[in-house]
Formats: sequence, structure tokens, C-alpha cells
Amino acid sequence: MVAASLYLPKENPTKPLGEDAPFIHELNQTIGVADGVGGWIKEGIDSEIYARELMNNSLIATNIEPMGDGNKVEKDNEILIVGIDGMLDNVNESEIEEIVRRGMDEKLKAKELASQIGNIALYNSFDRFANTPFSRAVERECVSQIHKGGKIDDITVIVAYI
Repeated sequence: MVAASLYLPKENPTKPLGEDAPFIHELNQTIGVADGVGGWIKEGIDSEIYARELMNNSLIATNIEPMGDGNKVEKDNEILIVGIDGMLDNVNESEIEEIVRRGMDEKLKAKELASQIGNIALYNSFDRFANTPFSRAVERECVSQIHKGGKIDDITVIVAYI
């Protein structure tokens, strides 16, 4: 597995590092991402610290836990894309598929592909007229409200070539 991530925290002076936390452990072929939930502050939980500690503990666990029985299923030419709401609310599945298809044709590295997906998510998050998964969800859930455009949020993308 060869993997890379892109993390673009939203602009927030009180949380300059954002509230998401990814990790990659290529040797043990393990990846993870935690989305810090800002609303947890009402419960006295700092979502930035919680997300980072959760992913740090997950990374530590990959180093001490046995990794199965040694029988691995090997697949070639598989791509795993992992993202959370900052990506998934702002990029349509068809856009992700097209970016991945182009990335494979251009033989992009995992970091380059993650950057392309993340940058589209960032662009769409600021586009007030974009037809995004977030805008469709708002219209579906709030029938009386029309929302166009993306959702400004922390954006995390992990790409793994397996």
C-alpha cells in the first residue's frame, strides 16, 4: 500500500489546526480519519483534541495489535479514497470518479491525487452556486429552503494505492 493525505482546515482563529485528524500506517496497511464534531463543545469535549487523540491511539494500536493470521489478500490496481464531510459534502461521486480516472491515466502519486480531490472540495465549498451533495441534502431535508453551493468545513482526503 502506498498512501497519502491532504488536510485543509477551515479558517478558524480559535482552532487553526482544524478539528479533523487523519493517520496512515503503510507498513500495516492501515488508514483512519476522525471528524471532530464542533457541537461536542456543549458537552465539554474539545473535538480537536478528541479527534487527534483517537487517531494517535489508533496508530499506536496498529503497532502493538497482531495484524490477522498472516494470510493477506493481495489485489493490484485498487484505489481507496477516504474522506469525511468536508470532502463528501462538496464533491459529487461522479466528480471523484472522474478525478480518479484521470489520475490513473496520468499515473499520479497518491499525494497528487489527494490534492486534486481536496482542492475541488475546497473550491466547491466556497462556490455559492455549486450543485453539491450538501446543497441537495439541505433541499431534501428542509423542503421550504433552497440552498445552493458548498459547505465550508475542514477537508480531509486520504488516497491509498493497494
